This record gives sequence, C-alpha cells and structure tokens, in this order.
Amino acid sequence: MRTKKPKSKTISMDKIKFTFYGDLLGISNLYLIDKAIAYQKLDQFYNDVYHYFHQFSRTFTTTELDIFLFSDSLFITGAKFETALSHLARLYYDLFAKQIFLRGVFVCGRLDFDPRITVRNLKKMLPKTDVLYRAITLEKTVKGARLLIEKELAKKILPNEWLTDELYQKNVVKINYPHDDIRRKIVLHKEWKSYEYLWPWSDGIGIHGVDIDSAMAMIMNPQKALSKLKTRVPSLVEEHYDETISLFTLSKIRRDITDSAFVKLRKKPKTP
Repeated sequence: MRTKKPKSKTISMDKIKFTFYGDLLGISNLYLIDKAIAYQKLDQFYNDVYHYFHQFSRTFTTTELDIFLFSDSLFITGAKFETALSHLARLYYDLFAKQIFLRGVFVCGRLDFDPRITVRNLKKMLPKTDVLYRAITLEKTVKGARLLIEKELAKKILPNEWLTDELYQKNVVKINYPHDDIRRKIVLHKEWKSYEYLWPWSDGIGIHGVDIDSAMAMIMNPQKALSKLKTRVPSLVEEHYDETISLFTLSKIRRDITDSAFVKLRKKPKTP
C-alpha cells in the first residue's frame, strides 16, 4: 500500500501560535469539606506543572512559551504547540493517577495584553483579542478531564483525510505519519464543536511525587477505578467521572484501530 504525504499541512506544529486554558475539576467541592485538603490538591498541581514545564524557562523565550498559574487555573501561550501538547498530555496523566482532574482547551492565537499604565498595587491585564474568551467558553462546553482543541487549530495540523472518525478509519496508514504521532490522537469531539486530544493513549508515562502503589489502581484499570470513585461524589462531580471513563474508552478504540491497521500493513506482501 502506498503512503502519501498530507495535503497542505506543511506548517511546523512548533510554529503555531496558540493559547491553552485549563482548570481543575472539583476544587470548590473540596473547599466545602476542608480548606487544607483543597490546598494539598492545588499544591500538588502546582508542583506537577513546575516538574513538566520549568526546563523551558532556559530553552524558550516568553514569546515562544509563556506559562501562568492562578488559583486552580493554568494558562500556556506561545508558538511551541507540539511541545506544549506533548508535555500537557504527560501532566494530565500524572494528575489523573493522583485523582486530580484537569480540563482544558487549546485555541488559535497568543494571549497578549494591552500595555497599560500600572502602579505598584494595581496591575492591568487587558487581553488584546478574544483568545481568552474563546478558550474559557469552549472549555465550559464539556465535562470530564478533557483536552479540547479548537476546530481552527486542529485543521491547521490534521490531514484532511483524518478530519472525522470515518475518514481516519479509511486512511489510517495511507498518511505517512508514525504510529505514535500526536495527530493520530486528535479526534472530533462527539458534539462536533471541537476536536480533542486523547491523552490516555500514552506510553512510558512517569508518575512522580506520589507513592506508586497508591496510583496503580488508577493506572492499571482506570475505568474500574473511576466507577468505584464516582459512587462517593456529588452528582455534579459524578458526571465528570462518567465523561472521563468515556474518554478512556474512546482512546482505546482509536488506539486499537491504529494498531490493527499497522499490523495488517506489516503482514501485507510488498509489491515489487
């Protein structure tokens, strides 16, 4: 079978201007129980973000990659989209193993602020464009630990032959990308308002800052672990668990489709 290069997708994924906005799910409910418990979750979140992103302060300028943490929210903006996405996937999985759920979205465009006169105790952060509005609005449309990608941004990097599930199944190996290429993990969200990145489809994810035994149940059988946990959470939080279970199921389906196509390709006799 001949493979072909994707059409009109020559732009480097690390030259695409983007903004990521995400926040933790369920933190307000934890504050209703005990502020110390909520603080511990936030402290772990901050430590994990630092663990995965601090090295870029030495390799990238703030124009290329700039990161903000405020309360339970994470903002990443710049032009290193592929770098940010791959490290966010690791962060998502690491947090998940610790029962911390992040929901977020990538949109096109940098988050830039209008220069304003400020004083020592008054800082003005007026966004120049609608980037932040689009990110926050889209993020609120889904439940669960999702990692959404705005349609405009997804179409910049996906081959036209992979824009829907049906097209992907027909063209799994017809596009000459590696088996583990991040574009294979981008699917159209079921509401068709955006795409999403299947972060559970990951290999070699390391969990740090926690006893590995306590995270094994979440890693080895996430659907079963989530099904047990959701029986002891408020109804609004339960919906987040259900959607995260669906995400793991969808990730397995996409990975199985990809694995099967590559197995068939290897078995197919080569034509002279």
